[in-house]
Amino acid sequence: MLRKKNNGPDGNDWKRMFHLISSMSDGVKREIDIASHGGDVAVIDGEEEEEDDNSSEIQLTCPICLDVVGSESILIFAGCGHMICDGCSLSFFEQQEIENESTGSDKACCMTCHHDVAVADLIEFPLYQKVVYDGYTYDRLNLVFDTNKKKKTSNMDKIANLIRQHKGFLPSAKMNKTLDLIKDITTSNLDEKIIVFSHFTTTFDLMGYALKQENIKYLRYDGSMNIDSKNATIKDFYEGNTRVLLLSLKAGNVGLTLTCASHVIIMDPFWNPFVEDQAMDRAHRFGQMKPVHVYKILIRDSVEDRIMDLQERKKELINAALDEKELKNSSHLGRRELGYLFGLNTLGQIV
Repeated sequence: MLRKKNNGPDGNDWKRMFHLISSMSDGVKREIDIASHGGDVAVIDGEEEEEDDNSSEIQLTCPICLDVVGSESILIFAGCGHMICDGCSLSFFEQQEIENESTGSDKACCMTCHHDVAVADLIEFPLYQKVVYDGYTYDRLNLVFDTNKKKKTSNMDKIANLIRQHKGFLPSAKMNKTLDLIKDITTSNLDEKIIVFSHFTTTFDLMGYALKQENIKYLRYDGSMNIDSKNATIKDFYEGNTRVLLLSLKAGNVGLTLTCASHVIIMDPFWNPFVEDQAMDRAHRFGQMKPVHVYKILIRDSVEDRIMDLQERKKELINAALDEKELKNSSHLGRRELGYLFGLNTLGQIV
């Protein structure tokens, strides 16, 4: 079991420990992560304020697809306050348009309370939370979201500068394997599309660069995009000729229907196996007409070995669970499990 040291983090400081996992990527990504390290800080009235994003802990059930989604995938109807996941929002309004053609109506109704709604009324949950629950003023909202936008641009600039300084970059073994898979699939199957999942948006920055070098067109979907950009990306992936979609595991593992793709590549494993299962189900669901091929890219003799072991133990616990409390506990990462990931202790019995 992890032991608390007097000068170390307390037992509840899980986020700091997860940063250790995030820093285990190799090559240029590691260099970029180090250069970009730091908390989200906004300057308000001459004082520095660290943004505490509690919305990442919130999960709600979409009333349409019934998937449990995190804050990055939650949209709120401004008029009534009810939610819909971003994956269902596009099809919801398209279905409303089809129904309106037969009824002559020009309105869409909230599926929960039947209040009139429109695409323009949708608000992303982090923004909704800061206004309704945290009491942010208009000026403070502008400052925070403008700071986040500049921070993302700055990160992209750092990536571009590092690539220029090194006259390109050497892709990791994991990236090379992913690229080989994409090239094999796009060459041998002229009409099949591919979804690539990863936890790390920086990985997608580098994958995008590598795909461009290979003249492979791609689309990208992650939590930093607004609802219009997300919807446009999904529509383009369905209707266009672009065959590769880089999809954030956190932003796109639930709520989306992507049966136009028949290949799923998971670049890094997640300790909760059901998060990965939900990601695979974006393609392997009702309406899929082709076999779905799933590829997991793993590094032998690394922390990923222990993550896969933890996945199996979580599945065993779920299968043996008899009550709601056990099921809820299985969806969290305990102190002993976290220590096991870093090789600090044996796993033993999951508690």
